[in-house]
Amino acid sequence: MEMMPVVHILTLCDQTILEQGTGKMSIIGIFKNFNAFSFPAVMRKNVFISFSGGGGDCKTSLRIVKVSTGEILANLELTLHIKDRTALATITAGVEVKFDGPDTYEVQLWGGGEVLKSTLLIVSQIVLRKPE
Repeated sequence: MEMMPVVHILTLCDQTILEQGTGKMSIIGIFKNFNAFSFPAVMRKNVFISFSGGGGDCKTSLRIVKVSTGEILANLELTLHIKDRTALATITAGVEVKFDGPDTYEVQLWGGGEVLKSTLLIVSQIVLRKPE
């Protein structure tokens, strides 16, 4: 059985930037809400994951699940490469998902048959008011 890592951070963001000189990661535009003028709406963003522990290459799955129904809208297979169990490691991946309407969704990272980390995503519709 694979030894799964401890996931410290699972967050959606606009982009990540890896600084070449220091190797530091900047996470730009962290969010938990996605707003659209109309539906269906497509979200193309990134997910940032920080983890430690585990061993070797761990196969995981990133899922976006509609909380009210359990429907899986996106499922992205990811391999977490663990070279040093004592070091903090990161991975960034692009994610694209189509939402049919406003609702609450859960972003889940699965590994070893269980959810390693999750975070909520609230999808809302922007309503423009007509001037009076």
